[in-house]
Amino acid sequence: NIKIAGHTDNIGSEKYNLNLSKRRAKSVYDKLIEFGVNKEQLSYIGFGFLDPIGDNDSKEGRSLNRRTEIIYD
Repeated sequence: NIKIAGHTDNIGSEKYNLNLSKRRAKSVYDKLIEFGVNKEQLSYIGFGFLDPIGDNDSKEGRSLNRRTEIIYD
């Protein structure tokens, strides 16, 4: 099973970023299905800005936080 997790930086509201992260993850989900991956093996989730890997106080850190992760279960 494959989980696709979308993330954002902290610019904008929590609601906006949660929606953005879900759309980001869903776009990867849709593309994987288009490439032939069985959708029964896929799921997606958005985390907004709740799980940063970089410093949201710098341009470089915010760039790191705008990401999509593939998690294999």
